[in-house]
Amino acid sequence: WSAHVGRVLRQFAHSRNREWQPRTEVPIGAWTFNIKQTHHGDLNYGGIVWDSAVELSEYVFRSRSLLRGRSVLELGAGTGLVGIVAAALDPSMVTITDSQLDLLDIIKANVSHAATRYSLSPVNVQQLVWGDKNHYGSLVGKVDILLGSDLIYEQYAYGDLIESLRDLSHPETVILLSYRVGRNLQAESDFKMLLSNHFEVEMARCSNPRIEMLVAKPLPPSVEPAAPF
Repeated sequence: WSAHVGRVLRQFAHSRNREWQPRTEVPIGAWTFNIKQTHHGDLNYGGIVWDSAVELSEYVFRSRSLLRGRSVLELGAGTGLVGIVAAALDPSMVTITDSQLDLLDIIKANVSHAATRYSLSPVNVQQLVWGDKNHYGSLVGKVDILLGSDLIYEQYAYGDLIESLRDLSHPETVILLSYRVGRNLQAESDFKMLLSNHFEVEMARCSNPRIEMLVAKPLPPSVEPAAPF
């Protein structure tokens, strides 16, 4: 296990062109965010700023007019980078979530640090387990923008993830999902097929050729499948 984690971290350092470190400077547009990271215990993956999160953050920065005055929620936030960038773009409210309680402390620390450098809209950090309305019942049907990076690598969780996307959406919600291509091409294809059962899905242009970005909007009820997948 430790050897596997070491390989992952070396790949991360190569992809970011720097050695892994407890804090990393991430330039997004005209800004630079100092983000706390961790690779201890069960947080080996979620506690690191991956390329997909950077790409999604840059896309959100370029699309800032989409967020202005709207409610935003990030799923599987890890370090919280994407949600923090969103909070600096004048939304009405940002909710940053992850299923791992230990990551919430890192997210809160990163939000607090960013707030010392940039003006952020109100940010709420909370646990959210996909498919469990006990974690997000008050937000059902109320989120304007849903964000997520590197969410699709655990195939067993696809049903719960898409259920949460459907629950949190209203007819005008926009969903932005980024992920690194090529880890499991069949799984990526399967996820896009499942997602397209309930959402209109398009590909957005990415500056990083190793990253794909999905832009999804809910299908009208008359178009959705009669039975859940």
